Amino acid sequence: EKEIIKKLGWNLGLAWYCFVPISIALFFPPLVYGLKGVRDIDSNMKALLRIWDAPQSWRIRRIYLPEVFPHILTGIRVSSTWAVVATLITEGLVHGVGGDQYSIGRGLMRPFSGSSVAGQTPTLIIVATLLGFLIYYVVGIIQTFLQKRVFGLAVEQEKNYPING
Repeated sequence: EKEIIKKLGWNLGLAWYCFVPISIALFFPPLVYGLKGVRDIDSNMKALLRIWDAPQSWRIRRIYLPEVFPHILTGIRVSSTWAVVATLITEGLVHGVGGDQYSIGRGLMRPFSGSSVAGQTPTLIIVATLLGFLIYYVVGIIQTFLQKRVFGLAVEQEKNYPING
């Protein structure tokens, strides 16, 4: 990968090697969930809009976006936790085992060199897991706020989910 970039004549720093995996982790879940939302729109509704010859911009604004919006927000919620994992792995790989900086990613990669501090890796895994849960919860709060803002009402179905307590 570095050799390909050198042959192309690009001079990229280490930050770009972190940017690509994190971008992939952030991009694909909202895309997949959004496509699922479009696919889940009732085919009779789509047929009716075609029969009425509704303009495409009107269909997107009035039908597709309100139907797909919750799915995209759920994809963002999922991708936020994946971004934490991708960030930690990338950070550990970039700074590596022999790096000068101390970070969570480096601490997670350290056991593979055979010179880790006793008890450090399980602690870092617990901290990373709690960080993922915290980010998932915060993005869930933002998702609820945006749905209330866009749709005017809280989605009643989600209030009854046992996981939301």
